Amino acid sequence: MKALFARVATLLLGALLPFAAHASFIGQTVTTQFLYGPTVYATQTQLVPEDGYTFEPGSYMGYNPNAYVEVGANLLTVGETEHSVYAPVLFNGLRFSSYSGTIISATLLSVTGIVGFDASRLKFDSNDIFIDFNGLFPTDAHSVTVAVRFSDSPAAVPEPGTVALLGLALLGFAVSRRKSTR
Repeated sequence: MKALFARVATLLLGALLPFAAHASFIGQTVTTQFLYGPTVYATQTQLVPEDGYTFEPGSYMGYNPNAYVEVGANLLTVGETEHSVYAPVLFNGLRFSSYSGTIISATLLSVTGIVGFDASRLKFDSNDIFIDFNGLFPTDAHSVTVAVRFSDSPAAVPEPGTVALLGLALLGFAVSRRKSTR
């Protein structure tokens, strides 16, 4: 009976192994570029260590201490805690790039404090996301949140739980085999 249990457990684990973790921003390096007109005004690169990681690209680049970028597993939120004075007609927006996975979709989830911002101002390709603020005049605190989906193929990694389950099954198989030989 124990041998049958061990074989069934091994077969079930073999069926579970093909599942992989979904690609996300976590553990990836994200490059943020501020675009004024056709020119890249400033670039900052950050490693995203965890879900909900927030950094302040403006203060890092020395021009806007109110700006922030919050990066979740598959969410990207950009905004300002309070409106700062800049020339919005010249500010084209932000470009995010350097992902290890291929971006297959970017969807606008929410906008606060920016009249006129809609889904047409969000553009993406397989490696970049561009958020276009050109000509908009944000009010006080404002933000834009984008949901991002990556293809899983470049970053397919076995789930830690699946690997642990496989280890337990192999251990159980070895123990049952050892007991049956005694």
